[in-house]
Amino acid sequence: MMSIKDLEDELFEEWIKKRGGEQFIKDGVTDSNSFISSSPRILFLLKEANKHSKDEDRDLTDTGLDLRIFLRNGARPATWDNATRWIRGIRSVWNQPDHSPGWKENKSVNKDIRRDFLQEIGMMNLKKTPGTNVAVNKNLERVAIEDQELIRRQFAIYKNFVDVVISCGSVVTRLASTVLINEIQWSNTLYTDRGIEYYRIRNGGILIDYSHPEARVSESLLFYGLIDAIREIRKRDLD
Repeated sequence: MMSIKDLEDELFEEWIKKRGGEQFIKDGVTDSNSFISSSPRILFLLKEANKHSKDEDRDLTDTGLDLRIFLRNGARPATWDNATRWIRGIRSVWNQPDHSPGWKENKSVNKDIRRDFLQEIGMMNLKKTPGTNVAVNKNLERVAIEDQELIRRQFAIYKNFVDVVISCGSVVTRLASTVLINEIQWSNTLYTDRGIEYYRIRNGGILIDYSHPEARVSESLLFYGLIDAIREIRKRDLD
């Protein structure tokens, strides 16, 4: 049986040929064994890789434009500090829904902590060619529609494993509802008591419509908005 990475790499070879001479940034599951053994299994769904930071550009180039290696190496604070907080918080309430994680125990993040938590996740960009610090949504939508069959096939690699998909931004969720039309129960929008939208993946997992980790909101509000939603959904499922 092929590993998750083998399936990803086989698909990416086809994808790279389709995109011709365009620069292509690979993504996916950071470490297959860590992802499969984690609870819950988490996938981040995002727009595109940003290469606006010289440091981030250098680090990503050093990986051969492979975000799996970038994450395995600890990534960088922008985006991935908050994402690490989210992973840590989700883990704590998923297995103990009555637990209320304190901010003090979750605020602190460094490269070693990022490296530890980012081993266990998957991340998937809808657009594999690089963007800038501000995504051009029309271009993003055009490419995602062009690549929708390949996007569906990549998501299918993870669908039977993943428990929680964090859709990072309303634009991502809207596009996902088009290109992943049969994988998610889009016709049945569910809400937490505080109004966070989520959907059922057809394997029984959830896709939650949330903010990007770099959203201009305080770190604690971003953290508790998501963690409280996950806790409530988890309690509903266990009741």
